[in-house]
Amino acid sequence: MKTIAIDMDGVLADVYQQLIDMHYSESGITLKSSDMVGMTEAEAFPHLLKHVHTKGFF
Repeated sequence: MKTIAIDMDGVLADVYQQLIDMHYSESGITLKSSDMVGMTEAEAFPHLLKHVHTKGFF
C-alpha cells in the first residue's frame, strides 16, 4: 500500500483565505492581509483551532 502526503500549509491550498472567510462568518469582521502583518496565526485568528478542526477545512 502506498501513501500520498499533501502539503496543505498554504502552498497548494489558500489556508489564510479559508481562515479569513471563517472569521468573517463567525464575527462579521473582514480581515485583510495587511491587518495581520507581524502577527502569529493565533493572534490574527482567535478561533484558529476551532476552525482548523472544522470538518471540511482541509
